Amino acid sequence: MVVFTCMYKIEKLNPKSKIELQKLTEIIKEFYIETYTQILKKEIINYLISFVELDTVKNKIDIGECELLFIKENENIIGFLELKKEQNIIRIIKFYIFKEKRNKGIGTLILNNIFKINKKENFEIHINEKLDIAQKFFIQKGFKYQNKIIKYIGEDYFLYEKKYFK
Repeated sequence: MVVFTCMYKIEKLNPKSKIELQKLTEIIKEFYIETYTQILKKEIINYLISFVELDTVKNKIDIGECELLFIKENENIIGFLELKKEQNIIRIIKFYIFKEKRNKGIGTLILNNIFKINKKENFEIHINEKLDIAQKFFIQKGFKYQNKIIKYIGEDYFLYEKKYFK
């Protein structure tokens, strides 16, 4: 799927391209470190990062577990999106825009286009309960709080998230 929005586009990752897979794994690791350093213990972040390897990411795509997309400005990657379709719900697993590109309306533009293309779908996102900025962003986009989730991620680690839907 390629979605054009002026100079921004969403482009499906090519699972056969080692370069794209490598770039995505680097971005995901950066995402975990930047997003969670202030709210999670370092060992939990390292545990999450331990699952971000080329083969793991490629396998997720190959088995159809999710759709991984680059967010590009002109031809430069400025973020990524991980979506998972379950029945009539599209779950936003990860949505990340590089720090220097935030607060410029890019996230809103990207989400609005995804909503427009998938008009008949419902959307869901789980956000760490301590990520106030992310919660505020998705509430502004029409998402409603549904319930709190305690997610076991392994090694006696838990994430406390809030579930939102649109």
